[in-house]
Amino acid sequence: MKKLIGFLSLAMIVTANSAYAENNNNELTGDTKLACEALLCLSSSTRPTECAASLARYFGIKDPKKWAKTVIKRKNFLKLCPTSDDNQINPIVENIIDDVTPIRTDCTAEEFNKLVEKTIRRERSEDGIVSTTYYRTKTTVPDYCENLAKKSYLDVKLPTYSCSGNYYKDEDWKNGFYTARGQNGKVQKFEIAKNCWVN
Repeated sequence: MKKLIGFLSLAMIVTANSAYAENNNNELTGDTKLACEALLCLSSSTRPTECAASLARYFGIKDPKKWAKTVIKRKNFLKLCPTSDDNQINPIVENIIDDVTPIRTDCTAEEFNKLVEKTIRRERSEDGIVSTTYYRTKTTVPDYCENLAKKSYLDVKLPTYSCSGNYYKDEDWKNGFYTARGQNGKVQKFEIAKNCWVN
């Protein structure tokens, strides 16, 4: 409910500013116009094609070295949308920044397939009890991606995990295959599926 109220307040602010600009024969242009459009688009649960230019401008704002500076620059861009009441617009900008800036390219199947987790098992062997390391493609998504997916207005769709979730011995994982008896009863090589996350 708070998100809806925030979005409606934002829409009223932007509409009022647009009306003010029209009444004064001074139509919003350039970054000022894009900032207002970006505010609406980032707060909406849908992203029509009309959002393309403003969102490209917003996500194009980056600092090559520090993410914190990127956040500051993006905040300043959004605040270019004119309003007579900063107490209304500032909390909305902060909320958008907190929820949207981490998206980048982190929450994709390609990135999830790079995440590997390991476990160490103590097993009996000819040499006694030994510790063996096992690996698999990580079966859970990062917390920040999970949180983004819960934001109803961002419409973030997470990939799904398609593998068995089995762990594989260190040597097998590195080689990319493991050996086991097939349906014909003979020992065979089986490829280890590592690209487990699919869109």
